[in-house]
This record gives sequence, C-alpha cells and structure tokens, in this order.
Amino acid sequence: MTRPVIHATLTGHGRIPWDRARTLLDGFTCAWADLDGFNLGPASQEPPLTTHLWAWRDQVLFRARMDGAECILGRLDLSGGDVQVAERHCTTWPHGEGRVSVADDWRSRPVTLYEVAGQMPLTFARLDSE
Repeated sequence: MTRPVIHATLTGHGRIPWDRARTLLDGFTCAWADLDGFNLGPASQEPPLTTHLWAWRDQVLFRARMDGAECILGRLDLSGGDVQVAERHCTTWPHGEGRVSVADDWRSRPVTLYEVAGQMPLTFARLDSE
C-alpha cells in the first residue's frame, strides 16, 4: 500500500530553552507522556519531564525532543514546500497492551503520523478527533 505523500516545509529551530519553545507553541494543542500519565493541552509552564512533545494546529506541527530545560524543536508546515512527507493513519496504544501505563480513554485513539524520510528521519504526530 502506498502512503499519501504531502509536500511540506521543514524548519529546524535547533536546541532552544523551554521558555522560547513554549512561546512558539502558544495556541497549539500539545501532547506528551510524563510520570503523571498522558497529557493533552497547551504547553506546560515548566519543561515537561518527557522525551518528546508533539504539537499541532491547522496545517502546522511541532516536534520537541526534550532535554531538561531545553529542547530540540522542529516545525513542519503541511501547506506546501520541498520536503516530501508520508502520511500514516494509526491508533494509540491498543486496549490490553501492557507495556504502557495510560488511562483507557487514551487507548485506541486515532493518530496521524507525518514521516519525514532521510538520514535522520523525523516523525510528527497529531492526535485526531474520534
């Protein structure tokens, strides 16, 4: 099965302090998992204790690789550009899967992944409405 290809613009913000990232994420829906469970909402005031945070609004997505009070932030604009992105539809953790401890309402929810291929592939994610 061939995945749909989207032409997008990829922007790297590099390693930046969380305060700067939070400013860029203002108005976006953010998702991350930490010691309190799975979170969905605006970017937290303090850097989240997680490895990755995903954010989206309209045709723009962010991906943050967290590292303490800093993160490496990438931005993907799906409205056009020179970067080819594969779109894949899947679900969050299935019911009965025991490797991840999340509340049942986070299980088997639709997600769209946007995969940028290359030597250092990147995946951006959007939690879809049910």
